Amino acid sequence: SDAADLYTPISTKFTYDGGAPSQSDYFSIGGDSNYTLYSDHLESSAGGSIYLPNVEHLRLTGGVSANTFDIQSWAGDVTLDGLGGSDYYLINILLAPNVTIADSGSGVDDADRLVVLMSIGNDVITPGSTQISLGGSLINYSGIEVLRLSGNSGNDTFNINNINASTVELDGNEGSDVYNINVSASTAHIYVSDSGVTGSDTLN
Repeated sequence: SDAADLYTPISTKFTYDGGAPSQSDYFSIGGDSNYTLYSDHLESSAGGSIYLPNVEHLRLTGGVSANTFDIQSWAGDVTLDGLGGSDYYLINILLAPNVTIADSGSGVDDADRLVVLMSIGNDVITPGSTQISLGGSLINYSGIEVLRLSGNSGNDTFNINNINASTVELDGNEGSDVYNINVSASTAHIYVSDSGVTGSDTLN
């Protein structure tokens, strides 16, 4: 019989409880894996999940290869560093109000990508060279080569000035979106590709 037939994989679930809410509790985990963070637990492509009650500060670190960090929801603050490789960061900005991305990878061919998912409302977003804010949520970022801002069903406004990323991709999706691009203020390559089928979009 093949060795694969001799074993049945099991799902592993762990809990780390930070204790009393009045305390400021930290949890850090690293490894050359992909991570998905939900409001109450973290899942890893290496297998298993860990529940994180009463944890206010979380740090996730990748490895030498390309890692994915999918931040669906998190009430505390989270710091991400994919290290080597072309890492992918997906942030649902309104459901993760305090995110720091500090990608320390320095490979010549690295193309670290940050994708920011906006809300279903009429968003106005003005990303800065190191920060992106929306509706009280804040993303601090560095070491990102490609920045993508993705709208939803609202009438969104994108104000693009000084961006440190070498490439910026904009997609307002549905609704009547407005793209205000100050070409002289940024050296980034800026691409507008609106995937919406409704509304009337404007490029300034």
